[in-house]
Amino acid sequence: MLKGLQQNKGAVGAHLCGAYLRNRARARGLLGEKEDPDTPNNDLIRAANHDMATWVRQL
Repeated sequence: MLKGLQQNKGAVGAHLCGAYLRNRARARGLLGEKEDPDTPNNDLIRAANHDMATWVRQL
């Protein structure tokens, strides 16, 4: 999604909507059902944020 936004000159930002808690209907979130960190997903988000920050610095 973020790679697509980088190519969209009209995009001004993005946010994670409604996925704070992982549950049985939603496989991803920042926290699991028992409020433990969803480490694999958080690592992916952290890497994507790092890539986006690097891209913005190059503008």
